Amino acid sequence: MTSNCYLCGQRDWKVLKVLKKKPAGETDYGIPAEKYYREICECSNCGVYFNRHNNLISSDFYEGHYNASIVEGNLERRFNKIIQFPFHQSDNKNRVLRIIEYLYKKDRSPADMIALDVGSGTGVFLHELMKFGVEVHSIDPDQASTAHALKNIGVKDAFTGSVEDYTLGTQFDLITFNKVLEHVTNPVQVLTNVKRNLRPGGILYVELPDGSVPAENDELVDHSEFFLDHYTTFNLQSFKYLIEKSGFNLLESKQIQDPSGKYTIYGFASNL
Repeated sequence: MTSNCYLCGQRDWKVLKVLKKKPAGETDYGIPAEKYYREICECSNCGVYFNRHNNLISSDFYEGHYNASIVEGNLERRFNKIIQFPFHQSDNKNRVLRIIEYLYKKDRSPADMIALDVGSGTGVFLHELMKFGVEVHSIDPDQASTAHALKNIGVKDAFTGSVEDYTLGTQFDLITFNKVLEHVTNPVQVLTNVKRNLRPGGILYVELPDGSVPAENDELVDHSEFFLDHYTTFNLQSFKYLIEKSGFNLLESKQIQDPSGKYTIYGFASNL
């Protein structure tokens, strides 16, 4: 198991909870019961919460295994179901509204913007954002997700791979990470790598699971914010650390509870 915090790399942390079996609400990823062991820790340096375990998730997990695990590989069926959710029940529709309202507040027209969404998944966010005239590009490690984005959503371009692999010199006005960075072991590196693709004056939008309320109430085990597929879970302190350590200027951040009931931190940032 790692001895270093995934966010800041330090070893000054404490164990908050030890889990020896899968929580009832956590997706079953086929881990033998006798091998299930992980520790939920809190870093004393940057404040982030993180999961320590002995490679319970493989390195190629998100190259198809993740979508297959959560939706049996049928992205189109899940997409068609989720886009029918009314506004008050849709995390994605509220997410897009936050971004659009922020753009208008900054006198930016969505119709004039080129956006890159990293970790497109089922593509519901892409679908909703395109309604405002934004030209949308996407990146996802799962080939099924990128094929779905091109065929069923109609994005301008979809790239299969990671930010590190994305060598196109395209410059974007808006780059979004929606509940993505908690799934990687090197979130600072991922954000740092995408800086070259953000146009001067462009906007970075980052959304992450917020562990503040569950941690304060000692309810870490059964909250999805702390489930196995999250290497990291954030609070305002660690969110600010992530943005600034990656070389961005944090413009605004806020803690909310989504319509789904999930606790979330979101923020807007710009290049320094």
